[in-house]
Amino acid sequence: MVYERIASIAAYVLANKILFYNVLRTEHKELQSIQTEGIKGSSDLNLILKKHFQKVLEINYDTIYKIEIFDDLRVPDNSLEQMIKFLEDFDKYDFKGVNYEILGQVYEDLIPGAEKHEMGQYFTPPSTVDLINSFCIQDPDNVILDLGCGAGTFLVRAYARLKYLKRQSKSHKELLEQLWGVDKASFPAHLAQINLVL
Repeated sequence: MVYERIASIAAYVLANKILFYNVLRTEHKELQSIQTEGIKGSSDLNLILKKHFQKVLEINYDTIYKIEIFDDLRVPDNSLEQMIKFLEDFDKYDFKGVNYEILGQVYEDLIPGAEKHEMGQYFTPPSTVDLINSFCIQDPDNVILDLGCGAGTFLVRAYARLKYLKRQSKSHKELLEQLWGVDKASFPAHLAQINLVL
């Protein structure tokens, strides 16, 4: 059971990185499509992904692409065909309009229902989040802590609320320093980081 859990977290984090890589390609033309021809095993795939993710690290985004324990885990050879199809499918979509709502829906659809129920993980609609935040965030200097941040909807909408309340112009970095999130599952917390970058 523990190994299955580690494997699923590793798969979710890898899917996040690949999804975000494709979102970044819309803004950074130097990032190339992930090519799959010539991949004969998980070692080949691992090298190709590391090469592409390294290009992202040269731009920035180290909070999302920093080396983690999961980066050393390889896609099993018996899953290689599905992984190649997953990578090839990304070229069919336009990622220019991807935002936190879409990533939240990806999260909702990707995590099995039983696992979401067991861990209390659900995507809260933005209208509900905005209502709660309007009561809780009254000052542009408020510091926000979300102890079950999930994919980051409350944090992203809190960012928007702080921007709305600002008295003087605050930089993106200054606003991010007022937002703190924690989640017991690494996959949604990773998505929260991606959503805040977006």
